[in-house]
Order: sequence, then C-alpha cells, then structure tokens
Amino acid sequence: LDDGGQVPVLLYHPQTIGERCDADDTDVLAMQRDLQLLHDMGFVPTPARHIVEWRMGLRAGNTLPAKPVVITTDDGHDRNYLRRVNPARDCAADLPSVREIAEEFDAHVTMFVIGSPVVRRLLGDGFYTDSWWLDAERHPLLAIQNHTAGHEHQAITRQVFDPAMGASLPAAGHADGDWTGQNNPLRWTNRTSATVAIARSGIYIWRNTGHFPDFLAHPFGVVSPYVANVYLPSFPRQHEVSAAFCTEGRPEKFVSRTSPIFCLPRVTRGLSWFTAQEFVQLMGEAK
Repeated sequence: LDDGGQVPVLLYHPQTIGERCDADDTDVLAMQRDLQLLHDMGFVPTPARHIVEWRMGLRAGNTLPAKPVVITTDDGHDRNYLRRVNPARDCAADLPSVREIAEEFDAHVTMFVIGSPVVRRLLGDGFYTDSWWLDAERHPLLAIQNHTAGHEHQAITRQVFDPAMGASLPAAGHADGDWTGQNNPLRWTNRTSATVAIARSGIYIWRNTGHFPDFLAHPFGVVSPYVANVYLPSFPRQHEVSAAFCTEGRPEKFVSRTSPIFCLPRVTRGLSWFTAQEFVQLMGEAK
C-alpha cells in the first residue's frame, strides 16, 4: 500500500432485511455479493487493526496488500455469528451469518457491539445477545470492538439502570438531564456521559471476551466534539481507545494516512451504495 493510498472501510448491519430479500436491500446478502466483487477487482480484505497501525505510522505499507479493504459490522445482532431466524422479521430462513460469509471468502470482519444488556434487550426481541462474543473474539477472522453502551438509541424511552454498566442510560442523561434516547451522540458533552457510553461498555466487553476493545465506532457515525477533541485524547487510560470510526458526511470517504484518528471514515451499505454497479463505482474511487 502506497503512503498516499486510500483504504475503503465498509459498514454493514446484519439485522437489515429488505422486502425483496436480495443483495440490493439485505445486508448479509450484499456482503456476500460485495466480497465476490472485491475479489474480482483485486481488493484484499484486511483486518482493521492493520489499517489503523498503517494510519498511525506503526506499520509499513509494504506489509499490506496494494488494494486493502476493511469489512465491519455495527450493533452486534446475533446474525454476526449465529444463523438465527426471527419469523416476525426475516424474509428467508437461510440467510447466512457474517461468520459464515467471512469463512467463505477468508475475509476478516471487525464487529462493533453495543455493550449494555439492558439496551440490547430493548432493541432486539432476544436477537442481540452476548453469548457468541467470546467465540467470535477467538475466531481468527473476527474481532469484537466497542459500539458504546447504549448507542443513544431511541428505544430508550426513560431512565434505565443497567447493573452491568453500573450506571443509568442513556449516557447523555448524565450531561443534560434528559433521560430519553434521541439517536444523538452529540449530547455526550462531559466526562461522565462519555465514560458511561465508552469506558463502561469497554469494561463489559472485556469481561465477556478477555480483550479490552481499543477501537470505537461512533453511533450513527456521529462524533461529539467533546468525545473527539477532549475525552478520547485526554483520558486514554480510562477508555483505552486508540482509534474511532465515523461514517458519511465527513470530508473524505476512505482512510488515508492523514485521516483523523478518532474519526476514521467508513462507507455504509444502504447509504453509499445499494446495487452491484454502485458498489463497483464506489470502489473505483479508491486510489
């Protein structure tokens, strides 16, 4: 990889199921299609850690493929690892898990999971468990990382105490006193709210996987200026986050050697592309 290169970091949501149940509207089927297209275009799926190390100057480009690509998922739905069917929502009984797709294409996948068990129960009819996290972390093609305690998710309609976090959620309530999830991480404006959202989630993930997550995915791809400019750079021993990922709306689409380390760009299936033609065109923009 050239020092002036750009690395696409792709984001999928395994819980996203479309009405047609095809690769244009269902994320796991899109991932399966896209990995074949990536292979045909000469891209090599590469662990997120290797690209972060390259960005930080800790890894030389000659240790990486000429055309690397990083595959990530968000939220921690069980379909990341398990072939589970939800008859109320799923369009097909044979949707593959992300793990199976990773094994099919020998592709490394970084999975960003929501820490709070209470919030995960609010989200998913029992389909956001942590029973598979340890197995995933031990899998040579998978890694578990931090997607915050509660995602500031709108499913949180009142103040809830999560014993696993040792704190009330949503985390933003510790900053502005409003205890409803508003899909708005910009509300993390002080150290307590950021600690609950990020560090407490990291501790829970560590207890379940044996690995303290050092990568963070900002919910909705939105980064609070306080988190990016104060909390993450100033309190590393508390949260142990060495890199964090944003999504669309940033000045650049792909990770470069000059990308902000606490707002590395990702592109999202369902926003940046739907069809195979759109995906090929997007990947063609990477230098």
